[in-house]
Amino acid sequence: MGKVSASRRSGQQPNIRPPYLGAVKKPSARTLRHPQSRKKAGRPPGSLIYIGNKQQRPIKLRCFVYDENSFNDVLLDNPEQAAALNRNGQWLWLNADGIHDPAVVEQLGKVFHIYPLVLEDILNTNSRPKLDDYAGYCFIVLKMLSFPPQANDLRVEQISLVLGSNFLLSFQEDEYDLFDPLRNRLATADSRLRKAGVDFLAYSLIDRIVDEYFVVLEQIGERIEALEEQLSSLNDSAFVNTHAELKRQTLDLRRAVWPLREVVNALLRNETRLIQPGTLPYLRDVYDHIIQVIDMAEVYRDLLGDLKDVYLSTLSLRMSQVMKMLTIIATIFIPLTFIVGVYGMNFHYMPELEWRYGYLLVWIVIVSVALSLVYYFRRRKWI
Repeated sequence: MGKVSASRRSGQQPNIRPPYLGAVKKPSARTLRHPQSRKKAGRPPGSLIYIGNKQQRPIKLRCFVYDENSFNDVLLDNPEQAAALNRNGQWLWLNADGIHDPAVVEQLGKVFHIYPLVLEDILNTNSRPKLDDYAGYCFIVLKMLSFPPQANDLRVEQISLVLGSNFLLSFQEDEYDLFDPLRNRLATADSRLRKAGVDFLAYSLIDRIVDEYFVVLEQIGERIEALEEQLSSLNDSAFVNTHAELKRQTLDLRRAVWPLREVVNALLRNETRLIQPGTLPYLRDVYDHIIQVIDMAEVYRDLLGDLKDVYLSTLSLRMSQVMKMLTIIATIFIPLTFIVGVYGMNFHYMPELEWRYGYLLVWIVIVSVALSLVYYFRRRKWI
């Protein structure tokens, strides 16, 4: 089984853990449904209701204001502070670490004049990856996949991007993210991120997310290989649980990547008029990587299907061998049972009963019949 070599242009080493087998955690409620979805039923479009995991921590707003000659990293106390930072003609990247407070998201929408329907999609973590074009900005929804350290379950996090002519807003669900290498590059004076516009920064975020898809593929591939190698030694529950978990992770990957292909394709067509010509070649490279991820996800899905077929065939063969052995034992004991049954009848006049060697003769006949049947079965290669 071939492995996927992850593209590491981001400079971050992949965090590979040993494959796991056996009991796995069931999909969380976040994967299956959100009880908050019921709150939106019957409400008008644009109602700002957070649909996701409940969190108690405050939303962290981190703003990067930069151009080719300067860079400033600012931690905001409130969304209104971003308005002053966005007026000096520099590029601005505002990252919201958390979207569980609709009031903060609504304030950001007022500062940057974001349409209410966009804010509604940002708060809905069940949104499908897509690209929407509005006057003066575009809205992009992505799914960031990763295996966090010391965890076996696949993390699925929604990333929302609002790309304007001179600003980029990024919204994350949780504190864990993959963008630290980009922040470090942005702080470097000779970095291309400092010389290009926010469209190149948006490409870099998308590229970092796609790069992590390769890491996820690599880890899923290792676990499929481990499952294949230990197929014969696993018990039924261990195989079923591991296979179901790998299948769910592969489906999560496919659901994240398939719509993303159309998103990047729309950016390549430059329907939003916000992508500079110099960024298009890089987007084409991302598009090629997305196609590669899709192909490998399809391969892994087929491999999981083949593994299940092999497992069922192995299970059927194991059951056939057990039934074969039971049949051979029953066949050997049928004539012996007949002999014992005959001499177990309560007849007074049976010659062998009063003969001195009658008991020994019966045992000789029983052993001879059993050995003859065993020899016959071995000659026919049944045992």
